Amino acid sequence: MRRILLSLAVVLAWAAPALADQGRVLMTVTGAITEANRPPFDKFRDALLGKYVEGFDKAHAFDQASLDALPQGSLTLSYGNWDGQPHSFTGPTLAAVLDKAGATGTKVSVMAVDGYYADFGLDVVQESGMLLATRMDGELLPVGGFGPTWVVFPPGTVPGLKGDSDSGLVWAVILVTVQ
Repeated sequence: MRRILLSLAVVLAWAAPALADQGRVLMTVTGAITEANRPPFDKFRDALLGKYVEGFDKAHAFDQASLDALPQGSLTLSYGNWDGQPHSFTGPTLAAVLDKAGATGTKVSVMAVDGYYADFGLDVVQESGMLLATRMDGELLPVGGFGPTWVVFPPGTVPGLKGDSDSGLVWAVILVTVQ
């Protein structure tokens, strides 16, 4: 009996990371990656993603638990076209998300649920401190608001974007494509 319980404990410990990824998918990374954890594109099941991509043979899906398990960062930001208040953002760095997916490309395209997207060099993602924020002011970002995830970064850290503009801060992120 003791041997059976020990064996069961070993199996559960080994399977725990896979079980943790069984939550509701918040966002997906596809393209030039090496660490897939979900099946290839399915025209029916991936209907919304199919509006933006031709399909994919590999992808890495992230749920809340898998995003929370990555190294977290925080930023406090305020832009002129916001509500006049500084807001605190927390979540994994976008670089950590891409590392987890095994990104091998040089450019990433971050896409929102409405099709808005911004392209960034992988080097800029790594150097700018970009976060894939999951929380604002301590609360999870809701779908229908800015969530479930929002790419945020300090003003002036991304070449080509005005320091006082929040362009490039993609909210309601559902898809990141690595090229």
